[in-house]
Amino acid sequence: MANIPKRIDPPERWKPVRGFEGRYEVSTMGRVRKAWTGAREPRILTPHHRHSGERALYVVMFRDGRRYKKPVLRIVAETFLNAPPRLYVVHKNGLHSDNRLANVAVMTSQQVGREINYRWPCRPVVMINRAGEIVECYRSSREAARQNSLSESSVRKRCNREIADEFGLTGYSYRWDDGL
Repeated sequence: MANIPKRIDPPERWKPVRGFEGRYEVSTMGRVRKAWTGAREPRILTPHHRHSGERALYVVMFRDGRRYKKPVLRIVAETFLNAPPRLYVVHKNGLHSDNRLANVAVMTSQQVGREINYRWPCRPVVMINRAGEIVECYRSSREAARQNSLSESSVRKRCNREIADEFGLTGYSYRWDDGL
């Protein structure tokens, strides 16, 4: 069996969480802990999902008698990358449980849009008349919606056959072009 090199991460560094200095610290490995107070040793907080089905991991922190739920990803970005609140913070590898500093990226909304469009390619759509003939071809459901003054969700529902009267709105039906 070949020797597979292990991933070597830089040593874990701890910094105070912005706004919670002296109370909480975050590490380059994406772990949050309650700071050492002299009486107790530092304690790692257990991240959890705020709602069922949500992917982001949150920790609960206290300050001035108030409880704060903050996403671990945002804490890492604010502490180590000085990420302003108006920018998006994303996982580079797409794993929402991997909050290491090496996996954190700060992006503008335009950059996030380009990344999403890159990962989720457009699916071609065809417009079909009542006789079953292809009338028009479109690069995506968005383009079909724009060209025919429809909502994108309306075109998608017709492509997915989720509407009972598919010809009712415009006299045309829409289908995904999967090599008809």
